[in-house]
Amino acid sequence: MSLIDKMGKNDKLIREDFRKLQEAYGNEYIAIENGEILNHDRDMKNLMNKLKSMKKDLTLILIQFIPEKGLEILF
Repeated sequence: MSLIDKMGKNDKLIREDFRKLQEAYGNEYIAIENGEILNHDRDMKNLMNKLKSMKKDLTLILIQFIPEKGLEILF
């Protein structure tokens, strides 16, 4: 699978499941790789440390802040 396809899966997850993500991860950062959530945390630095300990290639991971329910992100 190409890098563009993998990143497209990440974008699709956010666009299609945004409301569900808000319910589950409101006010948190989520890490997405190949359309799947790897980890999450309220603190970006903690999330990055978790990903590093998982030995993930950070260049292939999308980090997205999910606002609390009731707030929107413009795409």
